[in-house]
Amino acid sequence: MTGASTEERNAAAQERFGKNFDECDSMERIKVGGHIGGSRNITPGGEKERTVDDSKKSESSE
Repeated sequence: MTGASTEERNAAAQERFGKNFDECDSMERIKVGGHIGGSRNITPGGEKERTVDDSKKSESSE
């Protein structure tokens, strides 16, 4: 699996559900992934755009 580290997934799962990522069911894991990755919107034209983490990424790259 690529993306977030085990520690990041466990921290997000603890924050949301009070348990480690490995203990979460499939729907909880999806929610943890969304929590880590942020929200996305799909425009009527099919374009995907981020809604949450853009500001964090632009601040860290400056």
